Amino acid sequence: ALCVASAPFEVVVTDLKMPNMDGIDLLRWFNVNSPDTSGILYSGRADLNTIADAVNAGHIFRFLNKPCMPEDLLQAVRAGHEKYSTQTTTRILLRQAIDEDMLTGLPDRRRFAKDVARLIEGEPGSSLAVVVVSIDDIELVRRTLGFAAADGLIVQAPRRLQSFMRDPKFLMRQPVLFRIDDHLALLWCENSQAHAQEVTSHLIKGMAVDVVVAEHKLSLSSHAGIAVIDVGSADSESVKDPLTALRNAEAACLEAMNSSESR
Repeated sequence: ALCVASAPFEVVVTDLKMPNMDGIDLLRWFNVNSPDTSGILYSGRADLNTIADAVNAGHIFRFLNKPCMPEDLLQAVRAGHEKYSTQTTTRILLRQAIDEDMLTGLPDRRRFAKDVARLIEGEPGSSLAVVVVSIDDIELVRRTLGFAAADGLIVQAPRRLQSFMRDPKFLMRQPVLFRIDDHLALLWCENSQAHAQEVTSHLIKGMAVDVVVAEHKLSLSSHAGIAVIDVGSADSESVKDPLTALRNAEAACLEAMNSSESR
């Protein structure tokens, strides 16, 4: 639990013999749960065949046999740091190349138009619903608890929406979830604006939960704005420029938030 709460780690150095878990099992855990972390096993008592198997499987980055010179340990840590930095940079570049948000792994604003075109081609004649969902008080959390806490809130919110997207009673055809700055956006095939409003109402109610972020219990709430891409109209501005519908939904979401605050 402490490892999860304190992640990410760049380099982990461990002995082989420990009270509750040996060093290989620990580094195997890191390899699964934090694959960028460089694991260094530092021990004077080891089964070299087992160590070799763990290295070949990718669980251990370096093995150092006791006793070793301090400069050898420092060199191994530096190499582990370089490996971590290289892998992290590569992952960032890959996500940017496929238009993914780095924090949540969701598609971002740059992917929106591509997904609109894909859905229009897949279900010709069907309109598309665009719903932008705010994460209320995100700026307050950022100012009072810090950026890491705000990021934690942003990571938790999509999980709530994704559970609704999979619920068959909402009949959301081919839904796609995006991260748009501090908002989330839902896109799906929808022929009824009344049904889109009903689904959105359920989503907002479902977002009203208590969550724990940075050891603080927060009441999560949200507002939403809806726009429709009318595929049946050749002159529709939102078909020519799908980002128009996204901006309209963002404006409707902001208006909903302002209306709520003025009451």
